Amino acid sequence: MSVFRQRRFGLLLLVVFISAMLVWRPWGGLEPQARGLNLGVDIAGGYRAVLGLENYVTASTYADTISKLQARIDPYGLLGTRFRILGENYILCETTQLNDRTKELLTKQGRLELFMGTSLVLTDNDITSFGAPTSLSSAYSSIPINYTDEG
Repeated sequence: MSVFRQRRFGLLLLVVFISAMLVWRPWGGLEPQARGLNLGVDIAGGYRAVLGLENYVTASTYADTISKLQARIDPYGLLGTRFRILGENYILCETTQLNDRTKELLTKQGRLELFMGTSLVLTDNDITSFGAPTSLSSAYSSIPINYTDEG
């Protein structure tokens, strides 16, 4: 083996060793956050929102609500959004990233508008209250709506 090949081999080993040390970082400690691992909201920062449920029914209502929120806010699971039940009628939403769309979906109350064709027929001002949902069959359910006189 020539002297130049020995130097190249030694240089290759040195580069591999330095690269491994930069990735492994043994001087940083053994904690996951020191190693650069993102373990969720607690370590990386993030956003928490507490959502209140009115007229909660059962555990299946919670599961259904959480699955619909998950599908709406983080449908592909890329934002690291988690939902947990808090107490009797609250859901805790934790997300690692807060963009404008997520903030709007979590903080603004929705509204109901009914269109026929292109004309607005019914708005949220035309509704006085909603009744409790009733199940008509395994595939269908109904929600009674009370309207104002103008509605």
